[in-house]
Amino acid sequence: GTPEQFVDFYEVAAKHLKSCFPELKIGGPAIAFRLDWADDFLREMKKREVSIDFFSWHIYCTEPSAIVKRAEAVRALLDKNGYEKTESILDEFNYIKGWTDDYVYSIKQIHGIKGATFLMAGICAAAKTSIDMLMYYDTRPSLFNGAFDYYTLEKLKGYYPLYWYGMFYDGYKELVTDENADSIYTIAGVKDDK
Repeated sequence: GTPEQFVDFYEVAAKHLKSCFPELKIGGPAIAFRLDWADDFLREMKKREVSIDFFSWHIYCTEPSAIVKRAEAVRALLDKNGYEKTESILDEFNYIKGWTDDYVYSIKQIHGIKGATFLMAGICAAAKTSIDMLMYYDTRPSLFNGAFDYYTLEKLKGYYPLYWYGMFYDGYKELVTDENADSIYTIAGVKDDK
């Protein structure tokens, strides 16, 4: 439908679900590219007094700095429109150089070392932003899965950043790190036992 129809639909669905299940977090809309549309959407939701517990969005890029820049822009839009407490959820990110001529190249990179380093750098970069939740797209059998081979399910290079971060997340307290060089992304921590 049209953007106007989506806004009407979202208002009805969000208010109804929140009235039936007040304990659930209700949000969306998993926006991909159009932040101007996001601004219009948020402004209209505020005008209609629709609560938004989380705002979800995607980014496909080649540099983790683009994730940081988009996170800042999303947070600014949320705050500007009165949604200061709304969670910012990056629910799809992966390496993509282009959707037409560079698409095959991008898929090949996702499955190799470039995709794995982008994934690890993206996690490190996102950890220092206002992003509340981060989801890699994708670990189900698909072309975008850089963690497991589509046919054999053997581990690919992209598996290891996810595995490492899972260990880090479960057993470490994060230490503040600061990057002073372009294209260098870090995250560090210490276990409870020091």
